[in-house]
Amino acid sequence: MLILKHGKTEAVSKLPNHLIVDLEQGAEFVECTKLDVVDILRKNPTSNPLSVLVELGKKLDDYYAKNGRYPYDYLVVDTTSALEEFARKFATILYKQTPIGKSFAGTDVVSELANGGGYDWLRKAFDGLLAPIENRCNKCFILVSHVKNSSINKMGKDLNARDLMLTGKLKNIVCAEADAIGYLFRNSQNMNQTILSFKTHEQDVVTGARPAHLSNQEFVILELENPDYITKKEPKRFKDAWYQIFVD
Repeated sequence: MLILKHGKTEAVSKLPNHLIVDLEQGAEFVECTKLDVVDILRKNPTSNPLSVLVELGKKLDDYYAKNGRYPYDYLVVDTTSALEEFARKFATILYKQTPIGKSFAGTDVVSELANGGGYDWLRKAFDGLLAPIENRCNKCFILVSHVKNSSINKMGKDLNARDLMLTGKLKNIVCAEADAIGYLFRNSQNMNQTILSFKTHEQDVVTGARPAHLSNQEFVILELENPDYITKKEPKRFKDAWYQIFVD
């Protein structure tokens, strides 16, 4: 599943038995089970994103080998935009390891290789970073992403569209592999509610779902029960409804 936009980290933190692979410290102030990749890299200068994810994947596989199931029902990568930034650096490393690339003196194959040749390496690097942990969970592997506004022409009409914040064909590949793509937003009529929408609208470049119970539907998946939590100096309390999304 691919989840886009507002309040995403707080929303996925309410999933039962989850692990958030936090690539941009978006979960820093959210109560959740997480792997803070940025903090690990800061504390271990000789480490790199791939080695961190490979180590996590090995631990998940070892657990599965011993128990016949993974330790987490939901594995969340937050965010694809941060993953792409890591992938750009990894793409250059991969290219320099090839016979044709060993003489490359640049620092970024994506922007410096002629005729867009660097984008193939970006896709390889992106897939290579995801591969060690992809689907290493019992129920659902989730990617969360930022979105950007873009302009499109659809059947002769110029439209403002929401689009996934990923580069070129990488966006298309990620979307094609997702069983569901949901857009997360605050309810403008009730700002205490967070809605996850799988509706396909004319202005939406990416939203939709293959499972019938999600197709063209919207769900209130999170609702703040104590809007006056600041005045009362108490923690936020949420009523969540993820059970509507992940049915057995």
